Amino acid sequence: MKRSRFLPYGIAILVVFGLVSGCSRGPSEEELAQAAFEEQLATLQQQYDALQQAREDLAASEATLAEIEAIRERDRTEEQKAELEALPAAIVEQGTARDAAYDAVQATLADFLNIALNDFPEHPATLQGLNLYSDEAMLIADETVLKAGDYKKALNQLDAANSYYDSIDLPPYQPLVDKMAELDDMRFITKERFDLVKKNMTMDEVKEVAGVPYYQNIQVDEKRKVESWLYRKREGGAAAIYFKTTNNKVYSKNFEAVKPKVVAEERIAVSFRLSVFRIENRSADWLKSNISVTTSAREGACSFSATLGNSVERTVGQRLITQTARSFIVRVDASNRR
Repeated sequence: MKRSRFLPYGIAILVVFGLVSGCSRGPSEEELAQAAFEEQLATLQQQYDALQQAREDLAASEATLAEIEAIRERDRTEEQKAELEALPAAIVEQGTARDAAYDAVQATLADFLNIALNDFPEHPATLQGLNLYSDEAMLIADETVLKAGDYKKALNQLDAANSYYDSIDLPPYQPLVDKMAELDDMRFITKERFDLVKKNMTMDEVKEVAGVPYYQNIQVDEKRKVESWLYRKREGGAAAIYFKTTNNKVYSKNFEAVKPKVVAEERIAVSFRLSVFRIENRSADWLKSNISVTTSAREGACSFSATLGNSVERTVGQRLITQTARSFIVRVDASNRR
């Protein structure tokens, strides 16, 4: 009679476990990296939420302080007086908390985007991180404009954010595109916005319609008690708005305060060599139409000079003096261009 053979119970469990574990494998390095990447996004979102809350708390305290200060001292309640005494210290503390939260977000965001753009450009989390980065960039751009009227710097900041989308073939972030268009429009004063500025407007009211003047374009005449704000126009020149420093209100304005100037930008040299024997009494227009220029010059070029062998010839008006050589260099002078 054959005897049945049974494995001890514990060994059987181990065998089964071994078979099961042998059939399955642990997560790959790529899966682990992706899991860590997604966890980093979750951390970033938590930090960003904390930053937004810190900003809201600080803004609320500053608004409350401004409201109480606007009330005449004799009309303030005891509660308001107590708040007025406590709020400055609270605002300092909240400002410190806001700054710490901001630094944490920026550090995590930098690490996240470095991994996202290089290792996971097509992962949905990358787009989320880029949008968050762009939201922060827009806030910073607004602060740059508010503090210094530096629209150009603000636009450069936003353009850098926008370039990340393009680098991984993502469509642009529409709020970012809209903000860039808004700042570009406000960068230069228009006649329509200038006409909205009225006498006795406050400085804040003027900023709302005309924009924030560039800080170097604010001039104060202490003797006359006048503060002047210059606003550049896209076509050149500048408009001016004048305030009395006694009440910081508009008393005059001039859209043609600064006439467009002929500014000599960097000299543009268009150089090339030709095998010719004689060019004499040719006009500048003839040269432009008969010589193939490899580097284009803007409209408004007004004079030419020619270097011929060891001699240098010059122009009289816009006509070349007689010259003879096998080769020469034509130089376009941009001194009369805007």
